[in-house]
Amino acid sequence: MLYLTKQEHSLFVFLLLACLGGAVFVALAQANPVLCQAVSFIERSRATQAVNINTADYHELVTVSGIGPLTARRILAERRRAGDFASVDELKRVRGMSSKRIGQISGQIRLR
Repeated sequence: MLYLTKQEHSLFVFLLLACLGGAVFVALAQANPVLCQAVSFIERSRATQAVNINTADYHELVTVSGIGPLTARRILAERRRAGDFASVDELKRVRGMSSKRIGQISGQIRLR
């Protein structure tokens, strides 16, 4: 028999309900084309909002797909150290930012 503390039990119930809620949402989205269109519209509108890498704070930077918490902190540190980025390619100054990654995020970022 598995014994759980009250906190563990609460967490287990929460995770179970979250999974169940996600499954219900997916089922409803597949059955309802209007819901699918709404989700698609939200994803497209978020994707079109480019983040200015010279003014963005930590929270804005992590919204870019391909920039995680560590990379966001490194971008901010490099910007404080050397000033604004004059070109997207200058992101190579940031440790972990390769040409490949810069190419992947280039549509989601801007300089001005």
